[in-house]
Amino acid sequence: MTIGQFSKYILSLPKTVYFNFRTLPLRQAVRLPLFVSYSTKILHIRKGCIVLDNDIKLKSFMIVIGFNGTVAVPPKKSILSLRSGNLIFKGICHIGEGCVIDIDGGVLTLGNRFSANRNFWISCNKQITFGDEAMLGWNVSFFDATGHKVFLKGVEKESYKPIEIGNHVWIGSESHILKGANIPDNSIVAYGSIVTKRFNTPHSIYGGSPALFIQDNISWGK
Repeated sequence: MTIGQFSKYILSLPKTVYFNFRTLPLRQAVRLPLFVSYSTKILHIRKGCIVLDNDIKLKSFMIVIGFNGTVAVPPKKSILSLRSGNLIFKGICHIGEGCVIDIDGGVLTLGNRFSANRNFWISCNKQITFGDEAMLGWNVSFFDATGHKVFLKGVEKESYKPIEIGNHVWIGSESHILKGANIPDNSIVAYGSIVTKRFNTPHSIYGGSPALFIQDNISWGK
């Protein structure tokens, strides 16, 4: 650990303490399971907006937000905005620098051993769910809503659709996952892909813009 990293950890302790006690029940907050970088901008938080799964064995700093990432990728400003809805953690989690998490009425669930590189951006207005062992590259984004109203022959189209990410899924850097997308277990999303629909074949590679099925019977590891 460098002196700079150590200093950042020490500077982050006051915000970490505040964030835990502001969002979690007292019996959980005293364990300090959430570790938040001092440079992370926190907006609209409230008691109960963070939910820790009942099956979690609580440990201090098991959920890390706003630290580290690929050195060659410049981090942006980290922002946590939980206007309404919930952010659910189901275990160990590491989210790199430059993350933007904006929950406005939706439910975002992050499975155990979730890992996101720098500049992870997620906008949740309905429901976004990650299984266990999801790994995300840098500059990956998720949107479960169109953001604006869209009309087809004068009739408003559906603006919100849930996103579902299975267990042990690797999403390559610079990819964008849009409303209604489904990525099955043990799959890979290729670098720079745009996923706009449901896929159902596990152990597969999907990629392109828009993403298509590429190959099945694959596996991957860190």
